Amino acid sequence: AYLKSIRISESVLSENHDDTLLTISDLSLFYMKQEAYEKAVPWLQRLRLGHEMNRGSDGEETVQAALGLAVTLAKLDRHDEAVEPFEVVYQFHKNKFGIGSKRSIETFLKMAKNLYDAKRSQELFEIYDTILEEFKQANLSGTRIEWTTLRFRSRRARELITLGQVDEGINELTKVFELQERFEGIDGRDFRKLLRSTAGRLIKAYQKRDDEAMVERWKAAYDQYREPKPGK
Repeated sequence: AYLKSIRISESVLSENHDDTLLTISDLSLFYMKQEAYEKAVPWLQRLRLGHEMNRGSDGEETVQAALGLAVTLAKLDRHDEAVEPFEVVYQFHKNKFGIGSKRSIETFLKMAKNLYDAKRSQELFEIYDTILEEFKQANLSGTRIEWTTLRFRSRRARELITLGQVDEGINELTKVFELQERFEGIDGRDFRKLLRSTAGRLIKAYQKRDDEAMVERWKAAYDQYREPKPGK
């Protein structure tokens, strides 16, 4: 029914008429609800192109179509292809609603997760550093973004050390520890267990480097965040 309606609309109206694009949007949503993501992609691409021709690359409908395309590509593990539409949507939300808006942050976190899944960690941490600096300049709290950064850096450190890139892994773990210390005590959060875990991982990493001085330093950090014994 959708395909027939699209053909009729294209013939009577035009390929990029609003009514045609509305039906294409409905078809895309139908495929997405059915989890037929491969079928949805070409229609989402066409929907985005049609809206772009009608309203420009920064039109509301164009950006919404780009978001649908990005999310669908990510579901298909086509993460590299999803990078560009996610970036377009984030820049639009950032410019329209402000860097600290809920919509901008939600889009940023989706974009960040996609970059991580695409194994583009260097780009990911570069944009994290950029946005945290922008938050600082705007006198905004970047707590949620910092928390997400922490999780990604922790995973990345584990991967690096497993691959034998111990020095790079140590650098990431040190940043993780610094972030965990920043969170400790905020809003009543108790990060001692996480801090001990990270310190323990750093001890093992420096043991691989036979760096006794750094091993002792991180043993001291581990002891600093031990759980207090009952009654003390």
